Amino acid sequence: MMTIIFCFLSFSLSLIFIFMSHPLAMGLSLLLQTLLLSMSAGLLLPTFWFSYILFLVFLGGMLVLFIYVASLASNEMFTISTNLSLIMLVSLLCLFMILLFSDSLMFNYPNIFMDFLTTHMNLNIINTFIFKMYNFMNYILTLMMIIYLLLALVIVANIVTVYEGPLRPLT
Repeated sequence: MMTIIFCFLSFSLSLIFIFMSHPLAMGLSLLLQTLLLSMSAGLLLPTFWFSYILFLVFLGGMLVLFIYVASLASNEMFTISTNLSLIMLVSLLCLFMILLFSDSLMFNYPNIFMDFLTTHMNLNIINTFIFKMYNFMNYILTLMMIIYLLLALVIVANIVTVYEGPLRPLT
């Protein structure tokens, strides 16, 4: 039942995102979308570990984007349009109508699916999959990817000039 609610809210946020014009409102919508995605992934997976990592990484990226957009559009007014409010109200009313008037058998399918997952996928299988990612055959590829990302970070930091643009130092 919770996964259906999360899917409906995610769909509503996707529809609302089309009508947004302010970058900070778009960032907030994207952050809420990620929160819903991580919560539904946490409900489907046996552990919430992946959901926590996904949300924290995305939150770090959104903080960088927030600083950049706030310095670019610092004087732009943040207003909420009536169309956006109307769409949000209608979508929430539809959600509550679906939840109130739906057949209770419809909501049993996710529970059956979760029972199947919990009985057939135990924690040892998941640990085996994680272990296979860092085994002897793949450690060279993983090490090369880490070195490549570090090298790309250093090169991009040297290419970007901090003397011009919105993120320049104030002194």
